[in-house]
Amino acid sequence: MAKTTVRTRLDIIKQLSEEFGVPVEQSRQIVRTVLERIIDAAIEHGRIEIRRFGTFKIAHRAARVARNPRTNQQMRIPPRYVLTFEPSEIVLEKVAQHYGDENEASKPLAPPAEKQKFPFNADEQ
Repeated sequence: MAKTTVRTRLDIIKQLSEEFGVPVEQSRQIVRTVLERIIDAAIEHGRIEIRRFGTFKIAHRAARVARNPRTNQQMRIPPRYVLTFEPSEIVLEKVAQHYGDENEASKPLAPPAEKQKFPFNADEQ
């Protein structure tokens, strides 16, 4: 796997600010609002689909018994609800193009391709 670096919300905010020539505070507000709306919609409807990007769903996890790997002690994990994300085929293909096919582990990784815009609109392909 290629070396990865951690991107933070602040990195995205700064990048949007530079790309669109708007103040950082305005970019911060936009990013915060978009993320809050995704969470609110998922909570309210149980599922939110962003076409050509992916689907966020609220999923129920049943209670289970787990084992602490350090102490080997069993512990009960209560049932809970979690937010899951399932990427679209377009996103999966883009990731596979960047990182390569896992089945070809012996093949050296190619350098990352030139930065491409993500086609949110069908006519941008």
